[in-house]
Amino acid sequence: MSEDYQLPVQQEQRARKFLDPFLPKLADATSAFPHLTLTFAQSLDARIALHGKPLLLSSPESMVLTHLLRATHDAIMVGVNTIVTDNPSLTTRLVQGPSPRAVILDSTLRCPLNAKIFSSTLPSRPELSPIIISTDKGDPTKRKAFEEAGATVLIVQADHGGRCQLAAVFQALQRECDIKSVMIEGGATVLQAVLSEANRSLCCGISLVVTVAPVIVGDGVTAYCASSIDGLEDVRWERFGQDGIMAARIAKRAQ
Repeated sequence: MSEDYQLPVQQEQRARKFLDPFLPKLADATSAFPHLTLTFAQSLDARIALHGKPLLLSSPESMVLTHLLRATHDAIMVGVNTIVTDNPSLTTRLVQGPSPRAVILDSTLRCPLNAKIFSSTLPSRPELSPIIISTDKGDPTKRKAFEEAGATVLIVQADHGGRCQLAAVFQALQRECDIKSVMIEGGATVLQAVLSEANRSLCCGISLVVTVAPVIVGDGVTAYCASSIDGLEDVRWERFGQDGIMAARIAKRAQ
């Protein structure tokens, strides 16, 4: 895919109209949590990645839709494995609009200091510098190196598995960095964790935008696991290029 691919104006307008019901709204600002949007591309057999290798599934048209989503969120979150494997820029280079602030879940501070997320931030916009979220298991020397590179490091409580506790992560982002909306792109460990906690510790609006590519991968990684999701609401489908896009809201569990 060419990095300068642009959707025709009418197609971009259609994409914006399709996404609009699922985008962060001002009403979400009153919540203790930011608005969350989970988004990923999968094959027909539900694979989102190969084992330890990057896998490009999105067509140029659906990739532009993903960048439109990025432009509507304050922050974009991935796990450290995604940084190590894919080294993404996490910008909105395919559309006009602001790039979200990169947020990396990294419980032991092993994110490479030469990752693209550090070079894609303009020195004149320190408020958009990457946010590294870790636990007290992270090396203090590495933390200092991240801060000297311009990143903000937040320390949160670890869960029983030693990973960053998600509820604490999102509350810290809103409280300490004024992040009101987070787009979560992966990888599989992060997506599975959010889906698992969607109706447990994460008491907030969660949108789900899934690109389904017409390919079969075979052996690979899936985003799905046993979760607390009771269902989806306001489900919509649209075709962009060769891909099908599903957008929905995760149903809130009755109290």
